[in-house]
Amino acid sequence: MITDSNEFFEYLKPVYSDCIRFCKYLTKDLNKFNYEDVFQQSMLIACEKFNTLIDKSKFKSWMFTIILRESKNFYRKNFWRKFISIEDSPETLNLEYTQDTIEDIDKKNLLITALNKLSKKEKESILLFELGGFSIEEIKDIQNEKSLSSVKSRLSSSRKKLLHFIIKNKTDYNSNNRETLEDETIKILQRTNG
Repeated sequence: MITDSNEFFEYLKPVYSDCIRFCKYLTKDLNKFNYEDVFQQSMLIACEKFNTLIDKSKFKSWMFTIILRESKNFYRKNFWRKFISIEDSPETLNLEYTQDTIEDIDKKNLLITALNKLSKKEKESILLFELGGFSIEEIKDIQNEKSLSSVKSRLSSSRKKLLHFIIKNKTDYNSNNRETLEDETIKILQRTNG
């Protein structure tokens, strides 16, 4: 087992940061500790099952498949937690936002909303290709597709849908059009005094 563990870590090193990034994205709706739980559980499973991986050249797609499965399991197991009252699970909130932070949040929310408009398979294809750096061939294997053209077609149509949604909704999320709290306060004061 030690030999397998050492070999596992040799394969893991080049894809480690990609695995973390993919895990963070999949658990973006959760807090940091939940992302770490999913990541650690994925690493344990991968380490234990490494000897079952026949084609070591597919290590990265194998890891991403495990992370994807574990994140889904985590969401399933924790479904009922959203019904727990805030008093039962207090979390500290960081309310110190700068204008840049708000603009970044707006852009991120727009992209997340756009991604959520895609079907499950479309979203997985885009994330695996763009974030995971997987080839179309690897995505075909992960998604159990029969042809490369179906993956290419899905990626192309998904990009078009994302672009259309973002262009259509960009003004709703555009922070440059949003007034600052100070500007709004001044206008309200001018109206009440004026």
